[in-house]
Amino acid sequence: MGLRRLVAILEGWIQRLEAETPWPWAEVLERRWFSLVYLVRALAPAPLQAWAPVLAAGLVLVPLGGLLWLSAALLLPSPPTRPEVLTPEVRQPLVTSVTPSLSPTPETAPAPLAPEEPEVTATPGEPPAPAPLTPQERLLATIKEPLERATGSYGVRLTNILRTDFVASLLAIELSADWYDLAPEKQQHLAQELLSQSRSLNFQSLEVKDEQHHLLARSPVLGDQAVILRSRNLSAGQL
Repeated sequence: MGLRRLVAILEGWIQRLEAETPWPWAEVLERRWFSLVYLVRALAPAPLQAWAPVLAAGLVLVPLGGLLWLSAALLLPSPPTRPEVLTPEVRQPLVTSVTPSLSPTPETAPAPLAPEEPEVTATPGEPPAPAPLTPQERLLATIKEPLERATGSYGVRLTNILRTDFVASLLAIELSADWYDLAPEKQQHLAQELLSQSRSLNFQSLEVKDEQHHLLARSPVLGDQAVILRSRNLSAGQL
């Protein structure tokens, strides 16, 4: 609870500074913060994704606290050490006892060796286990999954993710030519749903292109409605 309250205070200070004085670094700081929160949410397990702001604050505050502790340890004078008092060593007389051997110790037979387990070899026809995903591949999968659900409901394929710029808060995607088969109303609905998904992924700007990199739709400069720029495939002679 303490970390969450500290995060809320920090975000309040950022909004307050932006409202009073438009400092140029305030926008950059806000974008860095949202990028860190999104990265932590993408890499964290599902039960911890709701705590992404708290975990991101921990990633910032723990190194800062360690740096302050190290600085204090180096700058503050160390307490004077007490001189070590040596006590004289008292030697005890060495007493040895000899016990007579009543009977010779019988020799024990060596324990039998355990049989070696046969080495397990992979079946020739069995496919190898898939390699684990890298953090970057996991991040792209997190971005791609909701977008594929949105386009698949309209019969359009998400062919590629062209650009993910967390600093500029820009997401650029590529759709199949099935876009041109949709009615204008469905194109508007699909573009609006893609815009909502990109905003939920902390991308403020969206660019939707076809496989020839023609700009189909984009996020609005003002307002909340997606802007349709290309609804027909003019290069294929579609009217």
